[in-house]
Amino acid sequence: MMNLTRNWWLVVIRGLLAILFGRVAFFWPGLTWLVPVLMFGVYAIVDGVFAMLSSVAAGTVVLLRPELASFALIVVIAVWAILTCIPTAARSSMVDRCLSRIIRATDLGRPDALFS
Repeated sequence: MMNLTRNWWLVVIRGLLAILFGRVAFFWPGLTWLVPVLMFGVYAIVDGVFAMLSSVAAGTVVLLRPELASFALIVVIAVWAILTCIPTAARSSMVDRCLSRIIRATDLGRPDALFS
């Protein structure tokens, strides 16, 4: 809350810009549609060029240095395995704790033991 009270003027500027954008969109709807469409077109062209260049570069590296490519593949697989293993292990331990509470509650014959 301290940040908002100290930087209230940023909220005012954001609101004024939103009003200005709304007025432009109302009075020039063609321009409002044309700008995002042109921006997407430029983005698609640039992204396509970079994708093509990166795929050519990757193919060249694989053909010239297959040992480097195989090492990179092993690293990617290892990182993926580690990153997916951590949440899976956390979930399994949570399920294990929950099941042990249920078993303990039914063994004690006290359903309120679930919440202890």
